[in-house]
Amino acid sequence: MNKNRRLHPLLTKGENKHYDTGKETAIEIAEKNLTVREMIGACVFNELKYSNRDKGQDESDKKKFEKYRAYRHSLQLIPRAYENTLVVNAYEQCKINWNYEV
Repeated sequence: MNKNRRLHPLLTKGENKHYDTGKETAIEIAEKNLTVREMIGACVFNELKYSNRDKGQDESDKKKFEKYRAYRHSLQLIPRAYENTLVVNAYEQCKINWNYEV
């Protein structure tokens, strides 16, 4: 693990063991296939989903909502000139390096 990198906003140390497969995470795959604008839309969708569910998982859904909101906010810091750029390429241009290892 690179200690100089911050943990990706959608991941929580100790809580995302299902991502520790040695393969690319679903997040990394999405970031290679979606533009910054599309990923922001995905975050908004998930925020709406987790803020409106009634499955008796209020605390869990609240945490998920907060993660997607934090991730959306981090994406919104990327200059608008990159909104139609794949997330991974925008990260490269903006020198953003997340840690995907939990």
